Amino acid sequence: MKAKTKFIILTISVMVVIAACSQIMYIPTNEDAQRAGESLETLNQGKMTYEKNCAKCHGLFSPERFTQQKWAKIMPVMQKKAKISNEEASLISKYVNARAKQN
Repeated sequence: MKAKTKFIILTISVMVVIAACSQIMYIPTNEDAQRAGESLETLNQGKMTYEKNCAKCHGLFSPERFTQQKWAKIMPVMQKKAKISNEEASLISKYVNARAKQN
């Protein structure tokens, strides 16, 4: 196999791996805010806080992956590990719970 072909295959492989590992998180809508009883600004702040703090150590989980009850158990553990404030943890909780599975 020629070097140029190997390079192209390697480049495409790396791009596929990067694309597979990236997680696009939902962007809060007015409907999410109404359902959660929160402002759209609060949910957007929660999204930014979640992406900024939680992606440092692991991939981001879609809020829909867990129930609100499960997120309530996850958050205290992750808050301690990530060394985030109560305010940051609250913003993240509001964001994930706006789309979490119902208990």
